[in-house]
Order: sequence, then C-alpha cells, then structure tokens
Amino acid sequence: MKMKHSISCYYVLITCLLVCLITLLSCSDDDVSTNPNDKLSFTENSFTFDTVFSTVGSTTGTIKVYNNNKDALIISSIYLAGGANSPFKLNVSGVSSATQSFSDMLIRAKDSLYIFVQLTVNPSNENTPVFIQDSIVFKVNGNTQYYLLQAYGQDVIILRNLNILNDTTLLNTKPYLIYGDLTVAENKTLTIEKGSVFYFHKNAGLIVHGNLNAIGTFNKPIIFRADRLDKIEDEPYDAYSGQWNGITLTSQTAIHQLDYVNIRNAVHGIDCWCGESSKPQLTILNSSIHNFDSCGILAKNVNLTLINTQLSNCGEYCLKIQGGEFTIIHSTIANFYKKINRRKISVLIRNYEDDASKLYPVTIGIIKNSIIHGNNNEELFLDYKINDVPVSTDFSVNISNCLINGTSSSDPHFSSILWSSDLETVFLKTNNYPFNFELISTSAARNTADMSIANLYPIDKNKNSRIIDGQADMGTYEWQAP
Repeated sequence: MKMKHSISCYYVLITCLLVCLITLLSCSDDDVSTNPNDKLSFTENSFTFDTVFSTVGSTTGTIKVYNNNKDALIISSIYLAGGANSPFKLNVSGVSSATQSFSDMLIRAKDSLYIFVQLTVNPSNENTPVFIQDSIVFKVNGNTQYYLLQAYGQDVIILRNLNILNDTTLLNTKPYLIYGDLTVAENKTLTIEKGSVFYFHKNAGLIVHGNLNAIGTFNKPIIFRADRLDKIEDEPYDAYSGQWNGITLTSQTAIHQLDYVNIRNAVHGIDCWCGESSKPQLTILNSSIHNFDSCGILAKNVNLTLINTQLSNCGEYCLKIQGGEFTIIHSTIANFYKKINRRKISVLIRNYEDDASKLYPVTIGIIKNSIIHGNNNEELFLDYKINDVPVSTDFSVNISNCLINGTSSSDPHFSSILWSSDLETVFLKTNNYPFNFELISTSAARNTADMSIANLYPIDKNKNSRIIDGQADMGTYEWQAP
C-alpha cells in the first residue's frame, strides 16, 4: 500500500508541475503591453490598387499587421479615416463591420493579423482616372498609426453582348469594358476613334461580320486587352495570355484597316477565316499583336498586309497563312512564349487545308526586310508539298533580305537570307515581362535591310527614321543609341 501511495503522489506532483508550467507559459504569452513604445509594424506603409473600374469593384488586397514586441498588444481601435462612406471596405481577421470600425483586437507577441481590403468606385463622370485615397487608423497604447490606401478609379462604358446593327463609331471619351461578345453585323462598319481602350472580360471577344476600321496614332494608339489590372504576386495579369477570346473577322468581302493598334493577352489575336470565292483585305500597320494561347494571326484566303508590325509570343503560330495574298514588310515576328513548351513554329505558310481536303492557292506572297525569330530551332516553314510533291503550282512566295531563325535552305522561295539560331544577339529582352523586341546594338539585323524597300517605308513603328544613316535595319524597329 505504501508503494502504491508513493507512485500516486508522484503522478500528482508531475501533473501539478505540468499545469503550473503551462499556466506560466500562457500568462507569459498573454502579458499585454501598455508601453507606448510598443507599436505595430507593417511590411510597407501603404497599399496601392491598380486602376479600378467604377461600379465593378476591385480584387481583394491583403495587408499584414505585425506585433514584433515581446508582449501582446491590444489594438483599441482599427477604422477607416473615411468612415462608413469610404469607397474602401475592411475585413479584419475574417470579421466585417458596417461602420468600418473594429475594437479591442488582440495580437499576440511575435504574431500578426490580416486585414483584407476591397474597393468600389462610384462613377465620377470624368474621362480620366480619378485619384482615391484613405487611411486605416490604428490606436495602440495611446499611439495613432496610419496605413495609406490609394488607387485610381476609372469610369468605363460597359457593353454587354452588344450587337452593332448599323455603321457605328465608338469614341475615345472613356474606356470600354466588354462582357460577352461585341458583334458587328454583316456589311456594317465599326469605326474606332484613335486613343480608344477596350477591356475585355473573361470569355468576351470582338466578332466582326462586316468591316473594322481602327486607325490609331503613335501618341493615341487603340488598345484591345483583358480587364484584369491587378497582379499575380509581383507580375501583372497583363503578362498572361488567354484572358479573353480575341478578334474574329468573318466577312469574305470586308476591308479591315488597323493602324497603331495594340492587341494582347487573349486566346487568339486575329482570326480571319473566310470562304473561297473572294478575299477580304486585312491591312495592319504600326501595330503590336502580342501574347496569345494560340495564333497571333490566322489568315485563310485573305489579302494580308503587315508593315512595321510586331507579332510575338504565341502558344501556337504567331502567323499562320493558308492561301490568299500577303505582303509583309519591315515586321518583327518573334516567339518566346513561356507559358508552355510550344511545338508550333512562329510562321507557317501553306497552300492547302490542314487535312489536305482543299487547296488554297498563294497567288502573291512577299516577305522583305523582316525578322522571324524565336526559341525553337526552326521558326518558318513553307508547306506546299506532301511527300515531297507540290500540292499545287500556286505558291508564288518570295522571301528576301530577312533574318530567320533556322538552318540555311536552298528552297528557291528564299533569297538574301541571314540564317541564325543565336537567341542572344538580336533583341533587347525576350524572356521576362515586359518583352522588348527592339534591337541590341550588335544585332545581326542591323544595317542589313534592302535600302530600296526601306526608302519606301522610311519611318519605323517608333517614329524613328530608318534611312537617316543610309543603312536600314531589318524588322519593325530601327536601332537607336541609348
């Protein structure tokens, strides 16, 4: 009995010691500082939203508040300086408040809490972005600390599944936010004023059954892009493809004119696929068509003209031509798409249907003073043979005075070609956002263009003279000294 009693006392003693230890540790953790020198800490002292569209609302911003002190703190109040009428709304550690005010929030020693911030912008009837700011106010131990919130709010014209049934001009007074498809009826013309900006929501697109007339300028380009203005970690959504559907042109007889147009981050850039009886005209000048899941331009039986234009970074072809006519002068076609390891080349020119069921004659095909490059071993393929037998005699293609990534070819359609596979000696920046396909000083494309062609197009996309020194560069951009 005495042995059992001793063991029992021993376990009681151990249990009491453990309880005391836990109690002491708990008391230590929950010791609350009243020292005015103990303050909150933040990674930064402000949070800036990207531009937020009026009435649409922002994504959620996250702010982390730290207590780096040895004792716990009680934040006596957290509130927005603008009060309940502030365009910003707070959620503190999962708790919301209609008054945007929170009281007696405990933050343990060496711990943190999260504040989630959203923003809704009321229409301002202003054409330009309006600056918005407020502050989160923290009161701790008699101290007042401020955390700045700021953003730009932009009024937009929202178009939802709009069918344009008459000749229409869209003005540049405010940006357009597109939900669903913006559709132009057959035989009607959509004219877009210079400086117009179109933001397309997920699965939205522009479908033109008539004519598209989008003439921008160097200072006022026309922009087609996705509507996500926030970031994934430190990289903007603008760097990601596949965010909207792209532009589709369907008319067999249309005349499409694009000048100083920037199209980016969609599933496809421009799909122009038409019937066999006639060829629509698609003229693209001084433009940038960049960053797509599939093709940058698909032109089937089209009269296509590309001058001073950049086609870049596509999950499939940057340019796929099936039949028709094409003229490509002083353009840069560069594919350094990084979302997947692509299997397609940058440029495919073919005179038959993909399954060889139909022929699409190429009656005129010219590429001059241009660059076709990328991170594949070969970036251009002339596909007019099946089993080494030409499918048709209608393949009138002449490619000359170009820099092409690939191995030298004796194909008679090529002349005066610089064949190159060196990725590092052509462009400024190819592998990280923002991509820059201007030339480096030692680029092989420098001073190698055909001057007789350059004299016909003496100004590059950036409004620089390409003939002032008598030696023009290949591609869209004439090299400029820093």
